[in-house]
Amino acid sequence: MLIPQWTIILAAGFLLHHDLFLALPVQTWAFVTFNKVMTAQYQLWYMSLMPFLAVNSGIVHSSCWKSPLLYVTQLGFMQMWLYYAVKLEWFGDNTFYEMQYVNYGYFVANILSIIMILREHKMTVTFELEGDYTVQKMYNQLMGVMKDAKKEKDKGKEKK
Repeated sequence: MLIPQWTIILAAGFLLHHDLFLALPVQTWAFVTFNKVMTAQYQLWYMSLMPFLAVNSGIVHSSCWKSPLLYVTQLGFMQMWLYYAVKLEWFGDNTFYEMQYVNYGYFVANILSIIMILREHKMTVTFELEGDYTVQKMYNQLMGVMKDAKKEKDKGKEKK
């Protein structure tokens, strides 16, 4: 499960690097979805990043049923998972089979949610693709400043 997890995380980073408001939640959501261990804390990791998605999400702005359906599905599986987790950890009940089936459903729901978010999102360019402030131009400018500083330093050493 480690290879698909990191493949998806790295692919999301490379493909979505121009839109950080989409890349960060998708990468976190993919990490939690494909992780071997599931805890309630992990669910908070990507839920806390949902406002970044809501800003430019077509789900929120164009459809009156997709956003509530996504939200209710996530909350429903979270509630079911927490119910069986509490029974297992606090009361010692044998809920392994129930947890297994809820995890399968939650896994599928998370994958479908990520796909739905990716299909409906309107891109926010946090790094310009063309223009004066592209990552490449900023990098080249920084390297030029560093080279100039090194030349000045070398000139100062030659004079001494």
